Amino acid sequence: MRNKAAIGLIYAVLGAIGFSFKSVFIKMAYAAGVNVTDLILLRMVFSVPFFLVAAYWGGKSQAALTRADWRQIVMIGVLGYHLSNVLGFAGLTYVSAGLERIIFFIYPLVVLLVGWVYFAKPVRRYEIFAIILCLGGFGLAFIQKINQEGDGMVQGGILIFFSMLSYSFYITGSGVLVQRVGVLRCTSLIMLVACIASMIQFLMFYPVAEIFAQSAKIYEISLALALVSTVFAVMMQTSSIKLLGASHASMVGSLGPIATIYFAQIFLGETSNLWQWSGSALVILGVSLLGLYATGSWVRRPRPLNPAHAHDGLKERD
Repeated sequence: MRNKAAIGLIYAVLGAIGFSFKSVFIKMAYAAGVNVTDLILLRMVFSVPFFLVAAYWGGKSQAALTRADWRQIVMIGVLGYHLSNVLGFAGLTYVSAGLERIIFFIYPLVVLLVGWVYFAKPVRRYEIFAIILCLGGFGLAFIQKINQEGDGMVQGGILIFFSMLSYSFYITGSGVLVQRVGVLRCTSLIMLVACIASMIQFLMFYPVAEIFAQSAKIYEISLALALVSTVFAVMMQTSSIKLLGASHASMVGSLGPIATIYFAQIFLGETSNLWQWSGSALVILGVSLLGLYATGSWVRRPRPLNPAHAHDGLKERD
């Protein structure tokens, strides 16, 4: 059990790192001249071959999906992942990568609340304490960034907030569905539904020829966004949800925004300061607390009985 939780923790950390590049890639693509709808479509189109293979592989020797399973997959793919993409990508046209991450970080709280309200999952004291540490860390890390944002902060913040709500629906819904459908098949089918939704949205506003008229740099960034922050990150995250549960996996994901600070500094020229370093320390402490409890490292176990004294114990009871 401890090994299972440890592997889930590793998956969650790797997924968080993959997702931490997302905002950076998106900002780089916007600087290269792509619009929101084109970038969403390019990201999903480059991801399709991998998810098709994963869906086929994950469906082998598995029971057929029911109509209820398909309804859930379509709902989670459209109202969860795709809608979150649209709102989040639009929000990043107004705010920085750093501020987008602090707003988006609220989703672990929503996941915990949904699990508590709808699935009767108890919220433990160490989870609350870990959330407080992480939220305090993000407050320190981004306190100056909020003051530095321009006039679009409110509009962008609202878009990202609703993106976070949609993403919470995706995390919670997939966390329940993956236990019955399987990691590979569940993740791949949800992503393929989101790909179809992206194509329909694109065709509603633009001609097909536009997707082939992008610069080589935009294609390169979109490919990196698809491979690192979609295929790899989603697979790692869904695997961690299966092993840790949605609440724990989302909490470990709080490492991602801290990584975004540093990646944005390297690739986008954003600066960091003492507030951000202090916030990083609190977040790492909170995630470490969650990880130690999830893997059972802080659970006190009874000491094994020394065979030399076992007979004495029996004599005392006699």
